[in-house]
Order: sequence, then C-alpha cells, then structure tokens
Amino acid sequence: MRKKWRHLRSYKMTIVVAIVLIAAAAFIAYLAFDAIRKS
Repeated sequence: MRKKWRHLRSYKMTIVVAIVLIAAAAFIAYLAFDAIRKS
C-alpha cells in the first residue's frame, strides 16, 4: 500500500510538471507569435 501511495504521489508530480512545462511553452509561443505579428 505504501508503495502504491508513493507511486501515486510521483504520478501526480509528473502531471503537475507536465502542465507547467506545457503552460510555459504555450506562453513562449504566444510571445513569439505576438512579436512576429507586430514586426
């Protein structure tokens, strides 16, 4: 049971990290698109 809980916790952390990376990539892409559109 303890191993399962530890696995679930690491799984949640992986999801959180993935969401943060996707959000950062989307933000960078938005800034790049905005810069290209202005120029």
